[in-house]
Order: sequence, then structure tokens, then C-alpha cells
Amino acid sequence: MMKKRVRLLLSISLILLSMTVAFVSCELVTKEPEKGTMRVLSIGISYLNSDVGPLYGPIADAPAISVAFKKNAETTGLDASIVTMLQADGTRNTSDPDYPSKKNILTKLYKITT
Repeated sequence: MMKKRVRLLLSISLILLSMTVAFVSCELVTKEPEKGTMRVLSIGISYLNSDVGPLYGPIADAPAISVAFKKNAETTGLDASIVTMLQADGTRNTSDPDYPSKKNILTKLYKITT
């Protein structure tokens, strides 16, 4: 009777030990995840001098969003490319590379993703 108890306890102990080793060993061989990347293009357009009417929120929101993403990238250790484009005064200065025209937006997107 005593031998059966000892065998049962040894068997249970071996099963628990092997399960523990199996669960712990997964963490020992798992590679550390690669460092992530963050790409943000924040655009703010006021629509001054247009049929739409002035929108003042986007001009303040675009830089604020950029700052929030930058802080998040710093705290999480992500590699970040963050660009802000604004058209605050209603002028159409298409020669300015930060003016949010279709061509400039596509150029910025290409630059931050390559």
C-alpha cells in the first residue's frame, strides 16, 4: 500500500515537473520581437478663402496629433517618422514642400515609408 502511494506521488511529481519545464521552456527559446516602426503624416487645412468656410480645428489638431504620436513612439521605443503639413493662412503656395497639395503629400508619404 505504501509503495503504491509513493509511486503515485512520484508520478504526479514527474508530471508536474515535466509540465513546468514545457511551459517555461517556451519563454526561453522565444526571440525578442523586432523593433516596430511608426509612420505618421499629419495634415491640417483651414479652408480659408474657399466655399467650405474656415475650419480652425485642423490647424491646431495636426501638430497636436504629431506630438502625441511622437511621445508614444518615444515611450514604446518605436522607430518613428512623423511629418506635419499645414495650410493655415488660406494661400496656395504650391512651391513650398510643406504645402499639402496632392503632389507634396504623395512625396512626403514616399519619403517616410522608404
